[in-house]
Order: sequence, then structure tokens, then C-alpha cells
Amino acid sequence: MLRWCGFNNDHLLRILQVFASLLAGYFVCYSITDGDLFWHLAAGREMFARHGLLFLDPFSYTTPDARWIDLHWLFQATVYLLDRFGGLRLLLLFKALAVAGAVGLIITAFPRSPRTAAVALSAAVIIYCQRYLVPMRPVIVTLMLTGLFIASLEYYCRTGKPGALLPVLIGQIAWVNSQGLFMLGPAIAASYGIGEPGNLLVARRFPERFLYRTELTPSRYLPLLLLPLALIAVSLINPYGRHAFSFAAGLFARITPASSNLYSRAVIENMPLIRMVGTEYASYAAAVVAVIAAVLISLIYSFRTVRLAHCVLAAAGLLLAVMAQRNGILFTLLALPALLWNLHHAPLPVKTIPVRRSVTRAVILLFVGYAAANHTRLLITWPHTLSPFSHPTESAKLLKASPLPGNLFNADRYGGFLLWKLYPPRRVSHDTRLTLRTKAFFREYLGLIENPARFDGYARRWGITHIALPVAPIDLYLPLAAALYCHPGWNLAFTDGTEVLFVADSVAVSHGIDLDSLQVIDAITRSLKTRFGPSPTVYDEALMWLGRWCAAAGAYSGARRALAHCRSISGRTMRAAIEERQGFVEDAERLLRSILDNHPRNSDVRLQLALLYLRTGRRREGLDELTLLLKKDPFNKAARKVLFRLSAKTKVKP
Repeated sequence: MLRWCGFNNDHLLRILQVFASLLAGYFVCYSITDGDLFWHLAAGREMFARHGLLFLDPFSYTTPDARWIDLHWLFQATVYLLDRFGGLRLLLLFKALAVAGAVGLIITAFPRSPRTAAVALSAAVIIYCQRYLVPMRPVIVTLMLTGLFIASLEYYCRTGKPGALLPVLIGQIAWVNSQGLFMLGPAIAASYGIGEPGNLLVARRFPERFLYRTELTPSRYLPLLLLPLALIAVSLINPYGRHAFSFAAGLFARITPASSNLYSRAVIENMPLIRMVGTEYASYAAAVVAVIAAVLISLIYSFRTVRLAHCVLAAAGLLLAVMAQRNGILFTLLALPALLWNLHHAPLPVKTIPVRRSVTRAVILLFVGYAAANHTRLLITWPHTLSPFSHPTESAKLLKASPLPGNLFNADRYGGFLLWKLYPPRRVSHDTRLTLRTKAFFREYLGLIENPARFDGYARRWGITHIALPVAPIDLYLPLAAALYCHPGWNLAFTDGTEVLFVADSVAVSHGIDLDSLQVIDAITRSLKTRFGPSPTVYDEALMWLGRWCAAAGAYSGARRALAHCRSISGRTMRAAIEERQGFVEDAERLLRSILDNHPRNSDVRLQLALLYLRTGRRREGLDELTLLLKKDPFNKAARKVLFRLSAKTKVKP
């Protein structure tokens, strides 16, 4: 019988390793949220259509025929073929298998033991916390090759066989032709080239303190030392030659966490990890902190058998993660060898082992079960390949069916999907390939979003007659969309509450949509019911976004109508806020009270009710609600901030 409690069955340990690897792959399998995939697909399609590689950008009219160092060409050709033969589901399977393979390669490169099995399962849980850092992008090639490099180098350090380095050289060629992060390959090799000889020198200097002895003979050190240089040399095997290195350096510069770095400030995935604290992305920072703590604890317990190569790997991964939150998943993989090695060799106190084993296994099982159940619920809620509210699917259909003259202006995150659907003949204004454009272009684009009054001049300069923008789930483009809705020169041709399509009045064939018309809102609501009805949670979310967009556009009657059908707490709370804004205070209070009757511990609803009382002069009732909120949620920052402001006005100590 397989005995989980004893962990002493080699077959069970092997099963747990495979299970942890597959679990990691399962966690990154979810609907496609990122639009970058589609410009990769469009590039793959264009390469096959031209029977050649791309050196100039064919997709954007704002930078026509700009020089394009398309190092992703191999990835693009691969995903295009996969999509052509199996659709987006095959691409999701490819991503899941790539991540599972990366984790599996690293895990199996180290001795099997109960502790390494526990580390493998814990790593899968950490990847669950970071799963949205693994979109359908070339980063999956980086993850897969990171696993291959570590596994091959570990095998070489054990056996000294030169053939173990051949997959590394081949992998580096694939890497430089798939993503600009290919210099991570020589960095991984350098970690071993520095670490293994370093361990030898330390062990000779302090033979009683450090027990690790590499199995390499002195003659086998030379290939390890020369490997980083060899990897840099083979990186020249790409269609762009030495320019690949300048491209990689430019990408690294863009994640430098400096106040003057526009790309680090304005692109959320490039922001430093420390800036994620206190935001909706705080889980990424928490995952990195958890890995750091685990590595440090493992170092304390296994200091005498520590391997410098693993320390350098973890330090390099941490540097990348601190610079930009998108690299948090890389840090997890690069720190995994240190955890696997250290905990396998850690001489834990014998007397406390039984208790620690039971507690550790219970905690790991709890987290694994929670992560698996939560991810499964996510997939059941929306079992489709395209994530809702992330892509301009309906706007693309309308633009394709009604090709009007003029150029299309689009949000950068919409560019990839639109060019995948519309090119040729229509080109987009831009997409997320910011390396093709100057910093001045990006600064002007951000200026348009922050100051919509500038858009008229921009539209005249580029001959723009169509505008496609997202208004949910992010609110970055809401001010621009609201300004265009009120502008007499633009007609709202389509909206579903998450995407908007405007057409210039000079080329419009019909009047724009009136969001104050209840008939129009009812028609949009029915279309949302048709699209999202089988998923009630998604349908309620769609109604909430529709209500928010109507309110942002000043169409409060339409917002109330849309939210009247919404059953979610967020949607009903938003409706109460709109009711209050329109002067229906009693209706807003009644609605908030009805929510609290069913959900008395909801802090956000109670805070809004308290604020309603305070804004309408009912100070005592507002203070009572704040007091009740803080009794149930003592660390609620928003409530404490409101209470502090009130106490400051009355000069009473809070």
C-alpha cells in the first residue's frame, strides 16, 4: 500500500513529483486574458503568408515600416501553427505542459525524498498565487528553458558528462529566437560556473564547516567555466545578429525601477515589486516574500551543505522580481533548486520531526486543496478560451462587417486582438510592442488618456475616424471615453459596458447610442444575457460594468436601469451610490440596508452606508456604523481614515 503518512515509498514520491508538476501546469491553464498573444499570432500568419521573416512592422500606421527586431519569430510561428491545427485550446494545453515540464525538470534533477516532495507541492501553490504572471506569451519558453538549463547543469555537476551540456547550447539557440530574455541562459550557466568552483575553494579553506564536495574532477571545470561564453556566442545565431543583444539590453533598461523610467511607472507589469503592496497585486509580493523566507530558513538549517550556485541563482531571480513584478514567477523557478537541495540535506532535530511532519503535511495539503478547488471553480465559472471583458470581440466584428474610411485609434492592450482580426486591410494605431516606438510617442499616448482635450488635434493629424477603447475592468480609459461620448464630433457606435467603439460624425451612417434611453439599455442587457447568461456570476459582472460606464458618461438613468438586474453585492452597492448621487437617498439607504441584512460582515457596504449618513448630516448614525464596522474589522484602513478626519474636525481624540 502507498503510505502517505510515512512518505517512505519511492513510487509514491515519484507520483507526488509528477502530481506537483502537473498541478503547476493546471494552475496556469485559464482563459486568455492578455492581448499580446494575438499580435504574435498575426506575425506568425504574416510570416507564412510572405514566406519569410519580418524585419519591418507591417501592422501600425503611426510607425509605418518601423524597424522591428522580432526575436519572437520562432515562438510566433509555433503558436500560429498550434492555433491553426488545434485552436486556442491547444495553445492553453501547450502553456500548461510547458510550465509543468519546467517544474518537473527541476524537481526530478534532485534526489527524491519526503522533503523534496513537500517542496514540490509548495512550489505548485506558489505558482497558483502567481498564475496570472504566466500569460500566453514567449515567457513560457523562458520558463521551459530555465527548467531545461537547471536540470542539464545539475546532471553535468553529478556526472561530468559533456553531453549534458548539449541541450543547453541547443536550448540557447531556441531561446534567442523566441524571447528577449535569452541572456538569462548565460546567467544561469554563470551561476554554476561560479558556484561549483567557489564551493570547492570554500570547502578546502574550511573543511570542517562545509561538507559539500562537488563530484566534478578538475578537468571538468573548464567546460563549466567556458559555457557562459559559448552561450553568448551561439546567441548570434538569429536573423538579427548582434542587434539581438541591444534589444535585450533595451528590455532590461525598461524594467529599471527609476523615477525617470516612464515604462516602469506606466506599465503595470514592469512596476517594481514593492509598489504592489497595498494593491490588488499584493499577492505577487506576498508570494515572493514567502519564497524568500523559505530559502533563508532552508539556508539556516543546511548551511554546511549549501551550494553557492543555487544561492547565485536565487539572488539573480530575486533581482529580476524586485525590478518588475512580472518576473516573480522566474524567481520561484530559480529559487526552487536551493529549496530542494537545502531541505533534502538539512539535519533537522530528531525529537521534533514527528510533530513537524504532521503539521507541515497538514498545512501543505490545506493549501494545495484550497488552490486546486479555487482554480477549478474559476474554470467552471467561465469554461471558454477567451476571458470575458479582456478583448474587443464585438467591436472587431462591427469593424470587419462595416469597413469605413479613415484610421482606427485603439488602446494599446486592444491593438493585438484588433490587428489579428482586421489585418489586412486595416492597420491599428499601436499595440503593446512599445520597443517599436519612441519614449515621446508613448508619453504623448499617455497624455491623451490623461487629458482628453488633446485628442481632437491628434485625430486630425492621423486621420482617425474610429476609436476602440476598454472601459472595464480597468478604469484608465474611462475619462477619455466619457469625453468622447459627450463630444459632438463622435458617435458611440457600440458598447456593452466593457468596450466602446466611437465613429467620427463625418463618416457615421447612423446616430450614436443614447445611454440615457431605457430601451437602449434594455437591448444591451438582453445581448449580455445571451452572451453571458449561462454564467450568472459573469453576467452580473457585465451588468455592473455597464452601470459603471453609464454613470461615468453621465447617463445615470441608464446606469440605474442596468444595475436593477444585477444581483451581485458590488453591483447593488454601485446602484446605491448612483441612487444617492441622483438624490434618491432613501432608496439608497434601503438598498444598502437590504444588502447588510444578508451580508452583515461586508465592510465595504457598511462603510458606504456610514458615508451616506455623514454626507446627509446624520452624524450620529454615521459614527455608529463606523464603530460597528471597526468592531468587526479593526484594521479597516478606509474606516479608520474617515473616523480620523471626523475627529480632526471636532478636535476630539479618535
